[in-house]
Order: sequence, then C-alpha cells, then structure tokens
Amino acid sequence: MKPSSVHRKVEHETEFPDAALLSFRDLPSGDHSLTPQELCYFDDMATTLVIDSVLDFQTHKMHPRKRYIKQDERNMTVNIMREFREANDFPLALMEFFSLRSVKDFLSRLTLQKQIEFRDHHISTGFASLLQQ
Repeated sequence: MKPSSVHRKVEHETEFPDAALLSFRDLPSGDHSLTPQELCYFDDMATTLVIDSVLDFQTHKMHPRKRYIKQDERNMTVNIMREFREANDFPLALMEFFSLRSVKDFLSRLTLQKQIEFRDHHISTGFASLLQQ
C-alpha cells in the first residue's frame, strides 16, 4: 500500500527527475514529515541501492516481497557504488541512481517535496553509513 497523498501523475516515463534533486545548496535538514509507510519504502529503496550493492547481497527489507530494482540494474548499482567509494562524488552517484528506470518509476509517483525528502533520507542513511566506516 502506497500513500496516496504523495503520488503524482507520471508525465513521461523517460523524463529525468527534477533538477532540484541534484541541488545541494542546503544540507539535509532532517525536518521531514514522513509517514511510517513512507519511511519503510524510503529505507528499503536506500538500502537496496547503497548497502546491498556494497555487500553484494539483499539485506532485510520492511516489505520483503517487493522488488525495488530490476535484476539487470543490480550490476549498475554495484558499479555506481564502486565509483562513489573511489571518488566520493555525491551528485554523480545520485544522478546515476536517479537515472535507473526503477528509481525513476519510484520517484515519479512522488511529489517534488517527497522526492527531495527521499534524496535527503538516501544521503543521511545510505551514504552516511558507508562514510562512517
């Protein structure tokens, strides 16, 4: 079940997510209003993209039956994280993640504000856990 209040109509399947997602003028504030359901989906997607790609196996998910990325995108996420760990280039890694069709589909169902909240959550939970090693 996805929260209906955050959905928006998909205009073009190939359109790139909003440029605001790649803007880092401000650090993530943590002042977001995520529902428990949104937090579960955001956590599952962030760990799928970042943690699972580094560990090379699927970690526990709140929604274990949901597949967050397509099988053919798995190698892409591994390469994105390998490049990120070498260069620590957040904007490049985010752009590459947000260009994956599974992630574009995930984001297309969210309002811009929720997309930004996902980006901030992705940075603060996914990438931050790697930088603390």
